[in-house]
Amino acid sequence: MIIFYAKNAEDVILSSILKHYNPDALLREYSDNTDVICIAKMHNDSHFIRVKDYKIAILSNYICPVWIKNDSRVKFVELILAHKHTSPHELINFLAEHLFHPEELFYSSLDRTRMFKTRINEVLKELNTFKRLSRKFIKNDILYYEINPEHNIAELFTNDLRKNVTEPFIVLKGDEAIIANAEELGFKKDVVKTSRFDAFRIKRAECVKPFRKKIINPTLPTRICEF
Repeated sequence: MIIFYAKNAEDVILSSILKHYNPDALLREYSDNTDVICIAKMHNDSHFIRVKDYKIAILSNYICPVWIKNDSRVKFVELILAHKHTSPHELINFLAEHLFHPEELFYSSLDRTRMFKTRINEVLKELNTFKRLSRKFIKNDILYYEINPEHNIAELFTNDLRKNVTEPFIVLKGDEAIIANAEELGFKKDVVKTSRFDAFRIKRAECVKPFRKKIINPTLPTRICEF
């Protein structure tokens, strides 16, 4: 069995559940452009699961730990994944091993738990730094934030800003860009990833007020009274 996952908190948690019940399963990270079937054929294994396609089935058919519904615990996973040295494969195995023992996952003095906590602190420190010191500028009536982080915090940075900003804005990181509140700009999704080049071509639609023709009340004819 091959478990295919993307590098995000939801996929990692779902993969850890599958890995817990299928310890011999192989883990493979994929991107949107990866041909999953070809990779499965390379491993001579026709039994494979892309976890995002089977989310409901996984949560329905397996006994799942309570902590996966806790937002702070999911945030814990997101922050670990954002660290530049974190391997999703390593994190999935760790979660699978201690799936029903959250005290060991989040509170113990295990070496890996302490290592993950250190990584979380490093990510949070950088995230807070860029919230205060990121470069801001306006182009085409859209606010841009430019960051050059050491860790992969662009999505975390964007999501935190969206809590307080309702207007569209764009986060630039190297050659990549994230458009937030993108529905206001005509996109179908609220968060859209694109290239830096395309991000600078986006223009905010101008609100054109409809022309209203001035209506002049016609002069009523004067009635002549006869005596």
